[in-house]
Amino acid sequence: MKKILLLSIIVLMASFLRAQNVSDTIAISRSGVMTHEGVRLTPTKLKSLALQIPAAKEEYKKAEVNYYIAYVLSTAGGALIGYPVGTKLAGGNPNWNIAAAGAVILVPAVFFAVDYNKRAKRAVRIINDELKQSGKSVTYLDLKVGPTSNGIGITINF
Repeated sequence: MKKILLLSIIVLMASFLRAQNVSDTIAISRSGVMTHEGVRLTPTKLKSLALQIPAAKEEYKKAEVNYYIAYVLSTAGGALIGYPVGTKLAGGNPNWNIAAAGAVILVPAVFFAVDYNKRAKRAVRIINDELKQSGKSVTYLDLKVGPTSNGIGITINF
C-alpha cells in the first residue's frame, strides 16, 4: 500500500514539474510565422512583446517602419493592378499602363516586406536571448471591442 501511495505521489509531482517547464520563447516556423505560447503573433502582438525589452524595442521600431511602408505600397500597387483587371472583367476597355504602374509600385514593397521580416526575426532573437538569460517571462495584452455574452463590451486577454 505504501509503495502504491508513494508511486502515485511521484507521478503527480512529475506532472506538475513538467507543467512548469513550458518554453516561454517565441518560435519561428520555416514559413516565417511567429508564435508565442501557441498563439500566432501579429505585428501588434509582437510589438507589445518587444516593448518590454529595450534592445528588442529599438530593433522592432526599425522593422515597424518597413512594415508600414510595405503595407501602404502593396495596397496602392494592388489597387492599381486591380482596377484595370476589374474593368476588363466587366467588359470595358482597361488602361494597362495603370496596371504597369501598380506593378512598379509593388517591387519596392517586396523589398520593404523582406527587410521587415529580417528585422522582426532579429527582434525575436533578442527577446528569446533575453528570456533565456534572465529567466523572465513576457506577455502580450490582447484588447478587443465587440460582442460579449452580456452585449457589446471590451475583452482583455493577457
